[in-house]
Amino acid sequence: MLVSERQQDILQRLNSNGSVYVEELCSLYNVSSQTIRRDLADLALSYPISRTRGGATILNSQPEIPHFMRSIENAEAKKQIAQKALTYIESGDQIILDSSSSVFALAELLPNMPLTVITNSVYITTLLSTKDKITVICAGGILLSSSMCFVGRMTEAQLQNYAVQKAFISSMGLTAEWGLSELNERAVMVKRAMLSIANETFALIDSSKLGIRNLIQVSPLEKIDHIITEKALSKEQLLHFKNYENRFEIT
Repeated sequence: MLVSERQQDILQRLNSNGSVYVEELCSLYNVSSQTIRRDLADLALSYPISRTRGGATILNSQPEIPHFMRSIENAEAKKQIAQKALTYIESGDQIILDSSSSVFALAELLPNMPLTVITNSVYITTLLSTKDKITVICAGGILLSSSMCFVGRMTEAQLQNYAVQKAFISSMGLTAEWGLSELNERAVMVKRAMLSIANETFALIDSSKLGIRNLIQVSPLEKIDHIITEKALSKEQLLHFKNYENRFEIT
């Protein structure tokens, strides 16, 4: 196993369990304690990790922010982004929508026209139930009550039964090196499944998320066709995203 692969695996274990122990990791990867401590030291430079005597823990592990709180943050920016994203949706499309507040803003704008919409969001499912020309498919699983969406292996497995033309997702952060990123592993796995079944992918990211790198990668930017945001990139951001500048679309 490469060093980078081992460190990414350690990150996944930290996110899932909240802590890891040097002795267990040594046995798992068949390496020395010095190697594991060096891995943890490297990870602590970029992630909210606290090293302890016997291992490491995640700092500031944040609970899922309730949907209503997320929906009022940067609400005007999300509305502008949603209006731009709407221009890519045509009658007869099959699309997939994640449970983010940015994508919910897009769902609010969808006209009552022939569409097939797949989602894991209870809010979006309920919202679109009043539009009789839209066929809604809800991928069920374990309910996250704070954000009213389904996650877990059942949700991921259901998504793999479909193929869609366009996927619309959001995330808590976006950088050139790390791509889209989140803190919640279960949400990440669902977003990855959504992207994997789409011909064309859209990331709806308000400008406050640009330059932020979170614990878990959702997707590298190479796999995102369109990045829709509400503000023109600054000189620093243009330099940072220079290899992906043509994927940005400003509202």
